[in-house]
Amino acid sequence: MSSPGLVILTGPQDFEISISFTLTNVMVAGQIVPGTIQAFGPFVPISSLVQVPITEVWHIVDVYTVGGPVGPDANIQIFLNGYQQQINPKLSSCNLNLITRFQLGQTVVFSPASTVSVSIVLLAAPVANATQLLTLKSVKSPYTG
Repeated sequence: MSSPGLVILTGPQDFEISISFTLTNVMVAGQIVPGTIQAFGPFVPISSLVQVPITEVWHIVDVYTVGGPVGPDANIQIFLNGYQQQINPKLSSCNLNLITRFQLGQTVVFSPASTVSVSIVLLAAPVANATQLLTLKSVKSPYTG
């Protein structure tokens, strides 16, 4: 992660949260697959849960995949402090675009010291082993109380 003092001095900064989902051909429809968050550089370990620094507020402004879909249809679930947020974009195996954006009605706000995790719920069984990548475009801004 970045230095919290830098965000306080410079103001809001854009960043991306990369999440991967490992799918195997033994999974079934309805199975929940937790994502591994791997976006914060070589000094931060890959984790299924990330905590927002106490000096920052994060806003998820866009959710997208880049490249062709490799996994089966699934619903994306974003969790804040363990509670599912009321947005459920769908990953579609028949989408042929190189970039697939998911419409968010509003930004998802993560307050200081909150935890973030992302899962997908499979709507169909995978036919082969694969890795699905998902990106959350975010803005971090200083927490001003």
